[in-house]
Amino acid sequence: DFYLEYFKFSPQIKLSHGIFNVLNKENTIYTKSFNQLRTNGWMLSFTFE
Repeated sequence: DFYLEYFKFSPQIKLSHGIFNVLNKENTIYTKSFNQLRTNGWMLSFTFE
């Protein structure tokens, strides 16, 4: 937290990593080239109070 003269500023980084394989194995040209598919994400947020 950064306490400034008129407000408090709080940056935040959130990461998420999926552990399960979400690939639906069908015999199509799109899924034949993948072994697994997992979800990953990140979020950067700023809070002003």
